[in-house]
Amino acid sequence: MGWASGDQVFAPVARKLVELGASAEVKRQVCSVLINALQDRGWDTEGESLGEFQDDPAIVAAFRERGVVATCGDQGGPPEADWCALEEGHEPDHADDLGHTWPRGPR
Repeated sequence: MGWASGDQVFAPVARKLVELGASAEVKRQVCSVLINALQDRGWDTEGESLGEFQDDPAIVAAFRERGVVATCGDQGGPPEADWCALEEGHEPDHADDLGHTWPRGPR
């Protein structure tokens, strides 16, 4: 069973880094260390926190370093396929965690 309260620690720290105008490198490094510490304590809702900061490339990079990415989520694959589990903006084809792939549609 995971720990869903990690966002109560992560979000205020990340917001403060943004508010203070921390450099991209400082945000990435601080957030990466914080994400790792929270994951070590069972944080399992990182994706929700990533969603809040998805417009900040440095914070997105910190999550990516710790294995958390915003997934594409396309559900247009074959009937036996799940949703696309690759990172948003991936190339070339969609793929789920079950090994199914399907082509990307026109943009």
